[in-house]
Amino acid sequence: MAETSSSSDVRERRGIPAAAFVEDVQTYLQQSDLDVNSALSFLQERLQQYKLVEMKLLAQQRDLQ
Repeated sequence: MAETSSSSDVRERRGIPAAAFVEDVQTYLQQSDLDVNSALSFLQERLQQYKLVEMKLLAQQRDLQ
């Protein structure tokens, strides 16, 4: 029970990588060949990217209204 979707199933939409749900953290870390701190850093960076995209989309929506 690693991830719901493998890395090959993760698609990009508009250049934004899809987020994969991680069911088993230990398996995810082993498959990704990452330690806890590296994985956490990577995921926090990805979260910031998603927040930036969200802010841009909300601003665009506000401008359209």
